[in-house]
Amino acid sequence: MKATQEEKNKAPEHGNYELIKGDFTPDEAMEIIGHLISTKINYHNLQNFSKQVRFDIKDEASSKRIQELEISRESVKQLANMAKANGKSLRVKSNIIIELF
Repeated sequence: MKATQEEKNKAPEHGNYELIKGDFTPDEAMEIIGHLISTKINYHNLQNFSKQVRFDIKDEASSKRIQELEISRESVKQLANMAKANGKSLRVKSNIIIELF
């Protein structure tokens, strides 16, 4: 059965995408995960800055998320250091799920 052009052009309403999958040295894992966390922190810093400039208010949601991400970064760093001290590698898997709502 052939799909019509309309069916081919229709975007999915959800998706599950595998972003990271592999075994890494502690330094490699920290570089990959650290970059992701830093990028998210930068995003939220820009959101907060934008709200402060435009509306003279602090973006409480972004501020809270930055704190959560900082805690996550520290936890990952501790895990990477533990793996390094014990001569272990880290298996990292990360999926992102996107849904229309």
